[in-house]
Amino acid sequence: MLKKKQREQEEIDAKIKVLKRAAQNADRTNFTSMLWKSAPEVSRYLKGYRLTGMDISYTEEYVNDALPRFFHTMDFIPLNGRNRILELGANPYLFSILLMKLFDHKLEFANFFDENIYETKISSLTQEMTNDYFDETIKFNSNIFNLERTNPYPYKQNSFDMVLCCEVLEHLVLSPFEVFNQVYKILKPGGRLILTLPNAVRLSNLGSMLIGQNIFDKFHKVVHGRHNREYTLEEIRTLATKYGYEIEKLETRDRFDYDLVDMHSVAYNGINKLPYTKKYLLELLTSLDQTVENRGDNIYLAAVKPKQKKLAGFFKK
Repeated sequence: MLKKKQREQEEIDAKIKVLKRAAQNADRTNFTSMLWKSAPEVSRYLKGYRLTGMDISYTEEYVNDALPRFFHTMDFIPLNGRNRILELGANPYLFSILLMKLFDHKLEFANFFDENIYETKISSLTQEMTNDYFDETIKFNSNIFNLERTNPYPYKQNSFDMVLCCEVLEHLVLSPFEVFNQVYKILKPGGRLILTLPNAVRLSNLGSMLIGQNIFDKFHKVVHGRHNREYTLEEIRTLATKYGYEIEKLETRDRFDYDLVDMHSVAYNGINKLPYTKKYLLELLTSLDQTVENRGDNIYLAAVKPKQKKLAGFFKK
């Protein structure tokens, strides 16, 4: 048993080192190919982690759902160099761990856990992720502040090469305006905002409506635990351009191949299998003369703060 564990540890460690070397070589095609081929090892490694006070079963469920999204997001991360990157909403730090293991960037983290949606206090917090199987413990120091109400954010202007806002916007309660505004300020000229979020008009939502099921998220114990408002690709385009960003890439992608894997929806009675394939739903939309574009699970945005100052849009403060 010990030999098996040691062999698995060595195999996964070797995979991660190979991936890191590929990133350092700045060969995007090779790195991406190797990353997807290494999915079983990366998944096994991440599933070993648990946040202090949280059951490891949460990590397993999270990784099963999020790993393809992690890999898609990697397409927007610089492969080499040492960029200063801020990750908003970093908890539970699984994507953070991948970034730490594969790249040499200087990473900083921010979260918000308060139930008071109007809170403006700024504080800090240290949390630990422990992997008992691989005998690893990583401490994460993060700034704690309300993305919607804090003005300014607790960072110097023009100080970050990249800001990651992954699966955060849909959890906001008041509005996303301040996020676009404040992130613009702290990005260096030429810096990038990388945004990912669920697509409000994804095919699984269409499938849910066809069987008469609610597409809105369930209530949670905490107000930021649920999806309070999802967005379409065109809404994200409008927000980004009105705040002065130049859009480098904006698209939707599926996490899985839904002609081979079942679609599911989540309701109060549990996780339900949808009786449709991707092909069927796209053909249905076509027959109704409706667009089939931008129907993927998640929206991915890479937006650049121009090196030359632009006139602010009507949302800009």
